[in-house]
Amino acid sequence: NESKMEASRNFANKLWNAARFVMTNLEGADGLEGWHAPATPGHRHDRWILSRLNHVAAQVQEHMEAYQFGEAQRVVHDFLWGEYCDWYIEMAKIRQSDGGPSPLPTLGYVLERVLRLLHPFMPFVTEEIWQALVDYLPAEPGRPEALIVAPYPRPQPELFDDRAEREVGAVVEMVRAIRNLRAEFRIQPHQPLDAIVDTPEVSSIVEAEAATIKTLARVADLKVGGDGRASGAADEVTLVLASGTVTVPLTDLVDVAQERERLVGELGELDSSHQRLSVRLQDRQFLDKAPEEVVERERQRLDGIEARRARIQEVLARLST
Repeated sequence: NESKMEASRNFANKLWNAARFVMTNLEGADGLEGWHAPATPGHRHDRWILSRLNHVAAQVQEHMEAYQFGEAQRVVHDFLWGEYCDWYIEMAKIRQSDGGPSPLPTLGYVLERVLRLLHPFMPFVTEEIWQALVDYLPAEPGRPEALIVAPYPRPQPELFDDRAEREVGAVVEMVRAIRNLRAEFRIQPHQPLDAIVDTPEVSSIVEAEAATIKTLARVADLKVGGDGRASGAADEVTLVLASGTVTVPLTDLVDVAQERERLVGELGELDSSHQRLSVRLQDRQFLDKAPEEVVERERQRLDGIEARRARIQEVLARLST
């Protein structure tokens, strides 16, 4: 249908733009030798993305051998969009200015392997990008003339790194929680937040990744460990994470009482919509006569309303504590 065509178009654009960013940064860069055979890298971000890539390769192999081609494609799609583009590339941008180990060899390697994984599903755009990408990388021994005859990636268990996945996962969870809070309270991107972190198990990771967290979550002051104690004030929101808590003071950013009133009002509207849709989807006459796509659309609306209700109830509970 049209929505799937649009989603596929957006994914092709995402892949194209990611490749353009990588090739722009690879042009004229030094230190790319050996990019095609990564040893265990020193930087946490590189270990994480290589571990995730190899787990994805293992999943794809399993799905392909079971002829579950749709699932194989979905796994690569989610990895490229949700991990490589949305997180690793953004982390690499921060690292490029900190003087540490360059992310460029890993950026190039992971993109090249993702193109191989995607090739059976998107043959033309991946071939076009691959032919351009390899011109920016030192020649790989035995490099094929075309992507279509390149060996398909197989998982390398020696690059699995559960520790790096846990550590970066904690950072991602923290950034995502702060971003969600921004969206919930309609705090503008240009308005910096302060964050008080109480995560004893990963406090050293938070300190090491402070620049990443502050940049990606747009946090001005990040207090960790001994300083990471919330005051319990009414204008604070505490976000509960798997690794601990993050408390964000909302003073001078939002009117907490007004936001609570707005959310209560929205919750009432959602309850009314939920009741109407529930009654409609229990109406046998509607289910028998309406086209299948209309019924499915209404079910999706109901699912969306339920998810939004749960989110608002969670936020209101935090504002009440």
